Amino acid sequence: MATVEAALQLRKMDPAHLFPIDELKIGRSFIMDLGSGGSAIVGSCIDLAHAVGIRAVAEGVETSGQVAALMEMGCDLAQGYHFARPLPAPLLKEWLDAHTSWRPGGY
Repeated sequence: MATVEAALQLRKMDPAHLFPIDELKIGRSFIMDLGSGGSAIVGSCIDLAHAVGIRAVAEGVETSGQVAALMEMGCDLAQGYHFARPLPAPLLKEWLDAHTSWRPGGY
């Protein structure tokens, strides 16, 4: 009986409080497959993140087509070579100053 009660209590809790996370990162391998059937998996990951109240972050974004697809699916943030290559810390401020037209949300 106690196990059933504990399970019922867990079901009532907000899932976001069960795990100390604030974002779900979607790996590059899934992003690379966006045009060839991977859209369902990426879309499901984004929906899952939003369902539990966290951000969806796409990693390894390399093309404008991927950016467009992710925006259409409601992805919150994206990172990858499409935006910039990795930079040493001293060059980061210079890059940020030169790219002030970026939109909040990573795109």
